[in-house]
Amino acid sequence: MAKREFLSLLTILGLAAQFVTPQLTPDCNPLKTTCSPNKAWPEENYYIDFTKETEPPQNWVIGEYETVKFTPNGAEFVYAGRKNAPHMWTDFYMLGGRYDVVMKIAPGQGIVSSAVLWSDVQDEIDWEFTGSQHGEKPFPPPDGQWTVETNIFSHGKMWDGVTTYQKEAYKPTEQFHTYSVEWDENHINWYVDNRLTRSFSAKNTPQGFVFPSSPMKLQIGLWGGGDPDNSDWTVQWAGGEIDFNGLPYTAYVRSVNITNKYPACEYRYEGKVDRLPTIYCPSDISDSSKPPKIVKKEPAPAYVASPPLSSYVVSSPPSSSNVASPPPSSPCTIREYLSSLRCAFEFTQKFTLGKPTSHNIISIRGIE
Repeated sequence: MAKREFLSLLTILGLAAQFVTPQLTPDCNPLKTTCSPNKAWPEENYYIDFTKETEPPQNWVIGEYETVKFTPNGAEFVYAGRKNAPHMWTDFYMLGGRYDVVMKIAPGQGIVSSAVLWSDVQDEIDWEFTGSQHGEKPFPPPDGQWTVETNIFSHGKMWDGVTTYQKEAYKPTEQFHTYSVEWDENHINWYVDNRLTRSFSAKNTPQGFVFPSSPMKLQIGLWGGGDPDNSDWTVQWAGGEIDFNGLPYTAYVRSVNITNKYPACEYRYEGKVDRLPTIYCPSDISDSSKPPKIVKKEPAPAYVASPPLSSYVVSSPPSSSNVASPPPSSPCTIREYLSSLRCAFEFTQKFTLGKPTSHNIISIRGIE
């Protein structure tokens, strides 16, 4: 079973607010040991409509000790009590393409919904949403403008962080929206409802990091970031402690549509695993053993420029300690971080960050 571990502090929005973000841990990491080959997807497309399923579908794995129901609204992920973390993931990996997840995120302070691409070497590309917009006030946003989080991890180290999606009457806890990632060896693009909201180019990968280039599977679900047993930083990042009086909190995933750039049968890590794995397909595989090809055509995404203040590269200021002071009370909201450098500067005076490391350096970039 995949477990979440918490990395060191990071600078949210590139403007000095600190939070902790989770990282998934594989059962076998080929950077550390010899692992079995990854199952790949041999077709150019994968599509599933969860509203038509009544039980766990083929090609999906549900997390141990967790329950995912399949209803007319789609795959149902319910946070009904402490330590719940319902999630499921594909049993196959892909080495690039486009992933469209039609999702309605869970409401509730401290509840985190996610759609994550991740690999056995801990490369990761994320969509993450909190039900209370990271504790921003007033809530819900009166103008329908939400902050959503997009993360990039490279071999377990986070080096790229967050962005915003602003759209009138955007109500992610009440409406289904399509959240997409387009990823290959050259770039990563994030889309909301087929509108390009953020793009990152491989040529801008920071020194000392590797652009994600390992086979990834897709995981969807939710977890309790605001559980009082979590660290103070994690609870703050998730928007505050969970209101257990409001249980249950539910997220739905209606469908998943994947365009597979490199159809294959399996991926093998051979030799130096810091390079691309070997793409392998046995010559004796028969057409009858391949899964059926299901194609769903989506409209071409429209280009939308990123919001301003999205071109910062921020590193933590030096300190004599690797451990941050206790979390302060923020003097400004997330929305104000985006619009007021003064507010963010005042916030940095309230606490001390650890020494700059690969774990707490992020870059915030727009369309490149």
